[in-house]
Amino acid sequence: MNIQPKTLISTSEVAALADVDISTVSNWRKRFVSDFPSAQLTDDHGKRPKFDRAEVLSWLDANPRLGGQRSNSDRAGSELLDALRNYFPPFEAIDLIGRLLVVAEEGRRRYALAGHLTSDQIRQAISEPDDVILRRSSQHI
Repeated sequence: MNIQPKTLISTSEVAALADVDISTVSNWRKRFVSDFPSAQLTDDHGKRPKFDRAEVLSWLDANPRLGGQRSNSDRAGSELLDALRNYFPPFEAIDLIGRLLVVAEEGRRRYALAGHLTSDQIRQAISEPDDVILRRSSQHI
């Protein structure tokens, strides 16, 4: 059984995920005490809390009006990055995601150039969104 460790993030990282400023995250913690993810860890003085990234993402998805809207590609990219970070340093994981998207784009171009495909097959291959590709990739990790 492969149990993945929790990824803890700071208040500023929560703000970046939600596309808001840090004071907004502080306000959420006060206003939504009952359902905002609780701090998993703090420093010695009870400051600089850390939150479970998966819980934060789930909370943001359940409360879409509060933060900046995350696209399906952003969400799928985050899921794939979370899966990869257990195996690679962050910079390598991001590089792999970039390479995956380049390969996907190249595949789209090749489908478009292939004369033996029907127009529906070409249209489907070209229009497959990046989030579908990223999600499919994270399922195989």
